[in-house]
Amino acid sequence: MSQPAADPGIVIASDNIADARMIMEILQRDHANVSTATDRASGIEDLDRASPAVLVLAFDSLDKAQTHYLGICRHSVTIHLRAHRTILMCSQAQVRQAYDLCRRRLFDDYVLFWPVTHDSYRLPMAVHSCLRELAAASARRGTLRTGLADPLRSFAGLDILLEQGLAQAGEHTDGVERAVSQVGEDVDAALERLAHRFGPGAAPIATQDPGEVQQEIHRIRSENMGQGIRTIAESIVPMKAWVDELDERTRQHRESSRALGEIARQQLPTVLVVDDDPLQRRLIGHILGTQRHRLEFAQDGMEALMIARKVPLDLVLMDVMMPGMDGPETTRHLRTLPDWSRVPIVMMTGKSVGNVVVDCLRAGATDFVVKPLDRNVLLGKVATALQRPPPAAEPTSRPAAGAAIVKVEGQAPRSPR
Repeated sequence: MSQPAADPGIVIASDNIADARMIMEILQRDHANVSTATDRASGIEDLDRASPAVLVLAFDSLDKAQTHYLGICRHSVTIHLRAHRTILMCSQAQVRQAYDLCRRRLFDDYVLFWPVTHDSYRLPMAVHSCLRELAAASARRGTLRTGLADPLRSFAGLDILLEQGLAQAGEHTDGVERAVSQVGEDVDAALERLAHRFGPGAAPIATQDPGEVQQEIHRIRSENMGQGIRTIAESIVPMKAWVDELDERTRQHRESSRALGEIARQQLPTVLVVDDDPLQRRLIGHILGTQRHRLEFAQDGMEALMIARKVPLDLVLMDVMMPGMDGPETTRHLRTLPDWSRVPIVMMTGKSVGNVVVDCLRAGATDFVVKPLDRNVLLGKVATALQRPPPAAEPTSRPAAGAAIVKVEGQAPRSPR
């Protein structure tokens, strides 16, 4: 296997040297750092040195490809340390199986390669897509805090702005209160004069000039009440202007608040449930719900590793007994991933014997929950692991391969199938 020159590296793993070389020639049209891994004796070491961004698996059966990749996951030192993508090469008869494997996220993409079709650009395009996806994922991780920076900076001076606004609001409110108080005093004085003129002791209204009475009422309405209403209206004008100004000055802050609120809604804790029993996965999904958690599901350890490399996780609920890669082995591999030292892993087991507990703890487990699962106990464990209060308790109810990197030398390319 040739030494890679620079990132990103592309490695073709195959049990047929001629196939690997043919694929390498196709990819070398666009990429300089392409190598092959067909030697069982040195395959893992060479793969660790290459640390590929894209791994192409070209085996005569997809079962061999899965076994090979499982062996890499178990024995490679670096495969989990760097984000990478996987591409399956398949025959026409294997397309449905390849689709199912990629849909389950065990692999990232597949290419119909045998028989060799006229679309010789399909494989290079798949590699380009994988590299773009990796670059985009890296950019998203790098800019997450930057994306939050603008809304947070917008809040930096909000307290000063609000303090100034409240002071101005107090001044405008005092002005309106003074205007209202003055109007009240003027109206009281006018009514007092009216009462003095036409009240007890004064000449009867019937003997007075009706026009003079109407003139006095009109004077009170126009001079006292009318002028007072105009004074109040004038005092409200600066308050309305202040409200409009405050609305304009705080618009950016309100938009930032909405943006942060949306981010908060999207930041529900993500929980990965790993269990080979579909009934258990559905049960756990029902217990945890989607209002308080974002849920991911894997039916075996290999699928869990694939998800863990692509999806930021806050908690893993891991079944102990699973075919292929069991819970403790999967946990050990998860602990080798970058930034996984603090992600809690809660083991789910029907056995609480000492050796099972010890194996899980040595592998890196954080806690245990015993099957059959109790809703309140599970929610309590999840809340503790996520360091948040559990939801209100409900009445308790109980629900009823070995790795191989094959060396096959001196073979001819496979005949078209």
